[in-house]
Amino acid sequence: MKIIDKAKLISNRCMPSLTNFKNEYVYVSGGMNPESKYIMASVDRYEISTNTWSKTQPMTKPRSCHSSCALNDFIFVFCGIILNFREF
Repeated sequence: MKIIDKAKLISNRCMPSLTNFKNEYVYVSGGMNPESKYIMASVDRYEISTNTWSKTQPMTKPRSCHSSCALNDFIFVFCGIILNFREF
């Protein structure tokens, strides 16, 4: 296996969930901001074909240590830790 560096993630975060969407995008949702220790609601989208990141609509609640999956045209987010909230 060969590891190749790609574009850097927009938001610094730990414990997010990643979802492959139609083999075109990777969505990185929630997690915790390692500096502030706040749980995040933000979602970043990586476009595989262009090697670029963009911000998307945030989740309705901040989550960390959660699971997510894609089905048809939707991304579902399950469980996780939902504590303090600060929008990033």
